[in-house]
Amino acid sequence: MPSTTRFGATIPILAAALAAAPASAADESAQFWIFGGATAPVTDDVTFSALAFQRFRDESHGGDAQVLRGSIDWKLDPVLTLGGGLTYVQTPSSHQWRTHQQVLLTFDALSFRTQLEEAYKPDAARPQLRLRERVQASLKLDPKDKLLLSGELLYLLQSETPGEDARVDSWRVAAQVQRKLSDHWDGTLGYMMILTPNSDRENQIAHAPQVGMIYRY
Repeated sequence: MPSTTRFGATIPILAAALAAAPASAADESAQFWIFGGATAPVTDDVTFSALAFQRFRDESHGGDAQVLRGSIDWKLDPVLTLGGGLTYVQTPSSHQWRTHQQVLLTFDALSFRTQLEEAYKPDAARPQLRLRERVQASLKLDPKDKLLLSGELLYLLQSETPGEDARVDSWRVAAQVQRKLSDHWDGTLGYMMILTPNSDRENQIAHAPQVGMIYRY
């Protein structure tokens, strides 16, 4: 089967994953993410990346969001990569700046990422601190296509509101198919499910199909 057909065939697979998501949650919503970006080598071991996201969301779940992110990754050896970056998030009701630092460990097709994220919101008493723990598998389908499967825990270490306890912010599971379209362009189709637990009301589940393009210098 031609690689183009295999890439296109992932659309119904992702749709099936969407339909198979838990239907028991009372508060479910749908989002759609579009993203574009570029990566460029700074040195042999250092890479700069820039990404822009448009997240279409229902007004009852925060409304549409625009996200701009820049990051630097420093590969110390085949296993260990250190990174950091700056993100700006704009929603209809507010905006915020986020900084992050991360450690990435890569073992062949499996990788583990630990990220500490600080969110600075207008008029907040203090920054919000989140710990993000992700495990990801990268599976090569053919010379042009690969499948990425990941699970991530977002844990709120410190709320912007003094007195609030640390808690699980959300769980995320994702599947993406990336295809090398040319020497420089990669295309991505994906799906993410975001589970946000709530102790005083119904849990929230968001379904987020994704499509994007990355230019690699």
